[in-house]
Amino acid sequence: MNFLAHAFLAGDDPALRVGGVVGDWIKGPLPGILSPDLARGVALHRAIDSFAETHPAFCEIYKGEFKLDKLYIHPDVQRKGVGGQLIAHVAARAKKLGYPCVILAVNKRNEKAIGSYRKYGFEVRETIVDDIGRGYVMDDYIMEKKL
Repeated sequence: MNFLAHAFLAGDDPALRVGGVVGDWIKGPLPGILSPDLARGVALHRAIDSFAETHPAFCEIYKGEFKLDKLYIHPDVQRKGVGGQLIAHVAARAKKLGYPCVILAVNKRNEKAIGSYRKYGFEVRETIVDDIGRGYVMDDYIMEKKL
């Protein structure tokens, strides 16, 4: 799951947003030094990751396909071909390993990313809408680049 998804699902709540960012670095039981609001943010982060990591879209259904899990381009070098180079590298690696395609998930509202992925050969294969609990919904496209 990417940082943008965590920020989006946290809404306007600053503590949930901070929890979404630091959630990858706080392991095990939540330390008592966290405020209750920040602890809720870390718990939300864990719930989102747990859902995404065990979701059938990336466990059973797509076994045998190469999944691009995260792709972040620093704003200073966006729109300069860096993303395309990274995608080309991933696709070449997947092809060398014998995979028929590369897949990824992207939030349906992330039009900028969707446009970039289309530019580099990805097409929407299906949509996934899942209630992950506590009023949060994962509303994504599964995109595929055939190799």
